[in-house]
Amino acid sequence: MATTKIHPIKINIHAVSKYIQDPLKTENGDLVSAFMCDENEVQKSFENVLNNERSTHRKVIARHIIQSFKPGEVETDIAHQIGLQLADKHLQGKYQYVLATHVDKGHIHNHILFNNVSFIDYKCYNSNKKSYHNIREISDSLCLEYGLNVIENAEKNKQFEDPHQSKGKYKNTFRYQLRKDIDFALKKSINLDEFKEIMSDNYDIKEGKHLAFKHKNNGQQRFIRCRSLGYRYQESMLQLRIDTEFLDVKDIEEKPIPERYIKRVIDLSKNDKFKENPGLQY
Repeated sequence: MATTKIHPIKINIHAVSKYIQDPLKTENGDLVSAFMCDENEVQKSFENVLNNERSTHRKVIARHIIQSFKPGEVETDIAHQIGLQLADKHLQGKYQYVLATHVDKGHIHNHILFNNVSFIDYKCYNSNKKSYHNIREISDSLCLEYGLNVIENAEKNKQFEDPHQSKGKYKNTFRYQLRKDIDFALKKSINLDEFKEIMSDNYDIKEGKHLAFKHKNNGQQRFIRCRSLGYRYQESMLQLRIDTEFLDVKDIEEKPIPERYIKRVIDLSKNDKFKENPGLQY
């Protein structure tokens, strides 16, 4: 049985390549393979294609597929072979890639880092639900071919939530709970100090450049920054939400919206920049 994820790489191919080729994770590099590129100079190899005058790439410079196997179900060499066949069948010999099989965790997993631009026609890889389903189907067929189990449809659908980023338990559960707790604390607070005091009942708080929280009891292992939870949870928005979002109707006259926030409001009917800028409208 294997699960698959794919996400984009927008900066620093070298850092990703160095991580996936770590000798301590890949049996001293024996579980690393490359196609149409130098595994020791992956970024340079990729950039030769990315910077070609015919290349159509924009912000994304590479893609990263992770294929994870059930603990104890597959041998390292078989896992590596399945990863190679997955890369070859899905990418169809059009994209450079590096494959590394990691054996340092409780489960064996493959990392496939491939160029976002084809060295054949210099067109971008089209990442969408259809392409992700293709990865999933190829992975399942290979698992069956090698005598491994496959995920049932009910479980498989969980993998389709977002083809561009991983959606593991850490992101799904802890972040969801943190948002709920922040909303509750903001509703009970009259200022940021009181908000932090309420949050401190259940969370360790890290302050500094960014405000971050770690739950004391639910198994959360890392601090989560407020800014990573979405626009409404950025530090600059918390006081604004306290001042405006949870006002009772009877309190409006006694506690009007602060003037400093009213100045930030844009009259969309009169703002020329808004009318002319599709990105701002979005």
